[in-house]
Amino acid sequence: MKLIIKHTILTSSITLFTFLFSFNCYIPYPRKSDSNSNGDNTSSNFMFVYSLLLVNQSNANYCPKPTQILRKNVNYPITLTFGEPYYFHYTYLDNAKPQEETRTYLLKITKQSGTNVTYKENTYCNSASSRFYTVTPTSAIATEQTYDLLYSNTFRQSWQIPNLYSVEVSSGDPNITLRQE
Repeated sequence: MKLIIKHTILTSSITLFTFLFSFNCYIPYPRKSDSNSNGDNTSSNFMFVYSLLLVNQSNANYCPKPTQILRKNVNYPITLTFGEPYYFHYTYLDNAKPQEETRTYLLKITKQSGTNVTYKENTYCNSASSRFYTVTPTSAIATEQTYDLLYSNTFRQSWQIPNLYSVEVSSGDPNITLRQE
């Protein structure tokens, strides 16, 4: 947990430094020679580059967009394609809780016996070095895999999502059901 907080603070600091450095060194300042016929001396090039920089800094996300946002206690039957990940996220609203309360959060994957499904998470989508890590199930039987979900990383408001989750089938029946409890 401390590693994630340190990584987030470091990433935020680097992003701020990069923005300030870019703003001061690379963006052209308006000059008197840039004035147009209306007497406006702001460069259209300056405004375009500045706008582009702001858009790119605020939307830095290196993960693909989720196909599905899972609601709590709802079954999501999906058909996977072999070798292709299915990306999803969990909704924040169904999982909000008071700070002092302790709850158990689970993801259940229901599948046919003999089907191999891999669950992965990526908690560093706001980093260029983002990648998915395979999660080991908390419990598994032939037709169901259960995973514990960590509240602090998993459930965030949509504008704060630095993470993404995926499931992928490698063999067996590609029809599975996802359920977050």
